[in-house]
Amino acid sequence: MIGKLVSKNTRTKHQKKVVQLTIDVPYSQAKTELVDGDDLMEFLDVRVGDEIGFDITALDSQDQEALG
Repeated sequence: MIGKLVSKNTRTKHQKKVVQLTIDVPYSQAKTELVDGDDLMEFLDVRVGDEIGFDITALDSQDQEALG
């Protein structure tokens, strides 16, 4: 799944410095994506405010296609 980085902010939360990212992901991709067999949108709804793991990869070209 490929998203677009919209913004990055640094702030302090509970006396710890954190980086807050806003990433736009096409809804057509998000609605079909699964996380451990669960629908991504439901997974995110249930876990708002919780810790989740994710990967970030820089793309060399806008024309690259995501596989898997």
